[in-house]
Amino acid sequence: MMNSMNTMLMPFSSGSRACDCKSPKVHKVPRMPVMIDQQNADPTDVRDLTGTALHTVVDHDAIDGKMLNLFTSKIQAEEFARSTPQRKPSAYALSRREQQRSKLAATSAEAVKTAKSAETAVPPDGGYMELYEHIDFDGCSWRLLEQDNHTVGDYSNLWACGFLWWGWKNANDVVSSMDITVSARFVVFFDAPNLDYGDFTNTLWVPGNSWVPNLVPHGWNDRITSHMLWY
Repeated sequence: MMNSMNTMLMPFSSGSRACDCKSPKVHKVPRMPVMIDQQNADPTDVRDLTGTALHTVVDHDAIDGKMLNLFTSKIQAEEFARSTPQRKPSAYALSRREQQRSKLAATSAEAVKTAKSAETAVPPDGGYMELYEHIDFDGCSWRLLEQDNHTVGDYSNLWACGFLWWGWKNANDVVSSMDITVSARFVVFFDAPNLDYGDFTNTLWVPGNSWVPNLVPHGWNDRITSHMLWY
């Protein structure tokens, strides 16, 4: 586990990249039942939508592996997200989250501070996000404090896991699992830099209190490039 000081903007970073989202990206096939624009669909149908932006809303049914909602309209995605009832993670998810945090607490004083209770309401700007390189919270990790990271425009400028000038990794297109505890209602992730909402930019909406051990079922493994908090 890397503490907040290990996630940093490296001095050799080149700043935000120009958006390269002009070319349509091939959608990754989700590994769970899906609805596209509120209609039941086969997960492989996303392949037919290459060139069309898809906005994936991960509500708690999706986190539980029951149903994933995708929209071709960002307005409809936002309306659906806004209508999604807020609820706490399941008892199983809370238990697994605490087990994971207890393991991490052995090597991170920062984890001890934030592992006290996943059920406690997060005060404004008092939360954090932990992003992991591999599924099941493995590999390199990037810890982002909510108060300093309402928006991050380019994950290629987020570095962690290095020492001096060696071994550093950036978070662009490598995130595979995440632990999110923020006061925002949702975190909106983008697969293009600079929070680009262009015609070819896809988004992933994740609840502000989420424990996601694997982004593969959602079709978003190794895709995230930027994010903003949605209050």
